[in-house]
Formats: sequence, structure tokens, C-alpha cells
Amino acid sequence: MARKKTNLVFDAVDYIRGKILSYDLKPGEPISDTKIALEMGEVLQIKISRSPVREAFTILQSEDFIEVIDGKVCVARITERDIFEICQLRDAIEQQSVIIVMNNGGFSQEEKELLKEKYQQLVKAIEYCDEEKEYQIDDEFHSILVACTKNKHIVGVEMRARNQMKRVRWLNRVFSSRRRQANLEHEAILNAILADDLEGTLQAIHIHNQNIMEAFQHIFETETMRKALVCLLSDS
Repeated sequence: MARKKTNLVFDAVDYIRGKILSYDLKPGEPISDTKIALEMGEVLQIKISRSPVREAFTILQSEDFIEVIDGKVCVARITERDIFEICQLRDAIEQQSVIIVMNNGGFSQEEKELLKEKYQQLVKAIEYCDEEKEYQIDDEFHSILVACTKNKHIVGVEMRARNQMKRVRWLNRVFSSRRRQANLEHEAILNAILADDLEGTLQAIHIHNQNIMEAFQHIFETETMRKALVCLLSDS
């Protein structure tokens, strides 16, 4: 049975986004709808035309994954400034999310238990040096904070910022020494939430995000690393 066009569009979105996140498609690199359609046919064993791929381009452009340069569809560049601005955005979103939740009765017991579970999973991932699992659980921990607002617009903005940060998550390997400190910061966030401590939660979230930005700053201040990163993140 042939797949519906809507499904094909989202198949294409997932496929292209995956290639961008894995750097199979690099920043500034042109993307061909014909080539993508052919690749998807071979890799996913589905029949797809250029039309749903083009619709996927529109969606990915709205998510800042691709851009149009001189009439050509290309992978969007991500700069040092982009990274810091996204960090600032996530800090603001997470703090405001906690304020909204606390002003509407606080985190439920079920939500607290879910955050505790994610934190415990994070501890295990760090103990077993499972970086991929660690990134995944870290991501889920922060998304839960925002999802608890039950505000689809805030969740949508946070998801867009989170997807962009996935493009540079490999930088965590550069400052791997921060992993255990970051875990302590997650513990501080969790403990403040469990205590229904609004100010303590806001402070713990801000410290965590500020430390992330400082870690990125340290990387970019290293001249050799800076040149390599600027080349990889911004050049075609």
C-alpha cells in the first residue's frame, strides 16, 4: 500500500534532519530534492517524488535547519553566536516554565517522580560512560520541565531550540570533564523542585545553563579549537 503524502513529507523531514544532525550534510552544503528522493527510495525502500521532499524543505527552513542562498537550498550554518543565543533562550524558557508550573499548583507527584526517574537514569548513564544515553536522558529531563507547563506554544519554541542544540551536542566530548559537575547541577534542580522551592529551582537552572555557556566559551577561546569549529560549523 502506498504511503500517504503527509506521511512521506514527515518521512523526508526526519530523514533530512537526521543527515544534518549526523553531519552527513554539512553546514552550507546544497541539498538536492532529486538526490534526497532517490536516497530515500534506496535506504527506506519507499516510493517518493520530489514534491514531498520540497514540502519537507519548507518545514525544515521554519526550524532553521536549512536556508536558501542564491536560490539554492542549503544546510543552515550555525555560528558561535547562534550557540550562545540558543543557550540564553533555553535558560529563559526553562525558568519561565518553572514559574508557570509553580504558579499553577506546582509540579504534581507524578511529574516529580518522572524527573527523579530521569535523574537516576542519568546517573547510571554517566557511571557506564554511555554518552549517547546520557545526551538522550539529559534532553528528556529538560523537556519534561517545559512540558509540565502544558503550554503547547512554549513547548514548541523549546523543542525548536533543543533541536538546534542537537547539532552541536558532539561538543560535549570536548568538555567531557564537565559531565559529573553537570550531573550535580541536575541534582540541585531536582532537589529544589521536590522541595517546591521556586527561587532555588530558578537559581539551579540558571547556574546550570550559565555553566554550559561558559564551557562553550572556553572552547571557543582556545585558538586552535576555535578555528576548527568555525570552519566546521559555518563554512560550506
